Amino acid sequence: MNNVVGSASLYIRLSRQAKGSNLSLDGMINDCHKLAASLGLHVYAVHIDNGKSGAIRNRPEFLAWLDDARKGHVGTLIGSHSDRLTREGVNAAAMVLDVVEGKDPTTGAVVRSPVRLATVDGLDSEKDSEAFRWRFVIAAEVARAERERIRDRNVATKERLAATKRFPGGAIPYGCQVVERPDPLDGGKVGKYLERKEEEAIVLEEVAARLLRGDSVRSCVHWLSTEGIKTRRGREWQRTSLISTLLSAPSGEHVFNPATHRALAERLQPKRHGGVKHNGGRPAAHLLVGGIGKCGGCGGNLTTAGGRPKDDGTAYPTRYTCMGKSKGQACPGGATINAKACDEEIERRFLKRYGIQPYMEIRTVLMGGEELEEAKAADAAAQKALSETLSAENFAAAQEARTKLEAAQAQPIRRQDTLHLTGETFAERWQSSNLEGRRKLLIDNLAEPVVVLPGRPKQGPGRGKVVNLDRIEIAWLIDEPDED
Repeated sequence: MNNVVGSASLYIRLSRQAKGSNLSLDGMINDCHKLAASLGLHVYAVHIDNGKSGAIRNRPEFLAWLDDARKGHVGTLIGSHSDRLTREGVNAAAMVLDVVEGKDPTTGAVVRSPVRLATVDGLDSEKDSEAFRWRFVIAAEVARAERERIRDRNVATKERLAATKRFPGGAIPYGCQVVERPDPLDGGKVGKYLERKEEEAIVLEEVAARLLRGDSVRSCVHWLSTEGIKTRRGREWQRTSLISTLLSAPSGEHVFNPATHRALAERLQPKRHGGVKHNGGRPAAHLLVGGIGKCGGCGGNLTTAGGRPKDDGTAYPTRYTCMGKSKGQACPGGATINAKACDEEIERRFLKRYGIQPYMEIRTVLMGGEELEEAKAADAAAQKALSETLSAENFAAAQEARTKLEAAQAQPIRRQDTLHLTGETFAERWQSSNLEGRRKLLIDNLAEPVVVLPGRPKQGPGRGKVVNLDRIEIAWLIDEPDED
């Protein structure tokens, strides 16, 4: 037996919710080592993704584990449990099967020797050659369905608690504190509720007063820093964390009066920019940042300059550049950056921030519309019956139907916007969208336009220069992504 055939690579994944009481990392590692020893295999490497969701396909250690087989380092892949390899279902299962069967993922042709896949819970591609594929795919789909059920239950629980004004759990908003008190509408059952926390609420009210008299968000952040005031997690305040806290629903309900909260929303909510303008005939459909970029030197809009598109219209202009600088106006520095590199960096940061989060869309429902339609149908039916048979009974029914119709017509029809899960993550929606759709996703999650600071390229490897992507500043509406 050569070294490759006699070697195994181990993979263990712990979710973000994993605790020592229900999933022991040491225990899972020991179980994998025991399985390798029972198969007479030497352990080549151990890969652990700690706190990574199984719905993420590009987990670093998961990919490194598969690469051990692709590159011929091992002849066996060992996992802790089959349903922990992926929670994406058959999509990611196919990727693993290609590695196990030595196939090229593009052509499906066998390009290398197959490897063995074995898991602690009894899955073995060598022993169960006939049923292995079915068992593995079913385990992946069961894991995917379980993830969907957990997500739906979490969303339903939060919606139910929000409807009763109870605290749904998670991080306690700055300016608020959690108290327990009985709910008379729920049989006196004790529940958790948010209420104002005076010492923190006073800080937010001071910030609001500064903003409404014309101070900038950055100056308020500087004031908080000089006063030594930290966030609830003990961190320095940032622009995005301050804005999201001020505009949050808990702040509006427990910290500010309605007029102040509306004024803050008007002051801080991002202005929606118009569509990307055509510059010199360049196709706007191939620009991600066009129309939503600002120069960090003068605050002016970024425009495009440089190269022209190819015949198929897929090429980027050469660069984004300060519009004022390009027109000879005063601008300290005049920001300029490679357009393609800028777009790719912003896409990378967006997917890193929001990619694994569930994508929800707003649906508008007309409240009261169904009652009006029902009243119209009942009135039409009563009038028809009266025209066919003139009787006191039909006449009374027609009068009653007309009264109900007039009452329904007098009721205002209200528009109600509700959030609904689409079953997709932000990353999946991004991949399935055209560039206009991606731009909308980006704009909807920006606290303000993308800022490109003036500067020069960085020194790259050797004697070349590379684009300095650190000059790109992005303020997200959500300062930090939620835990899954």
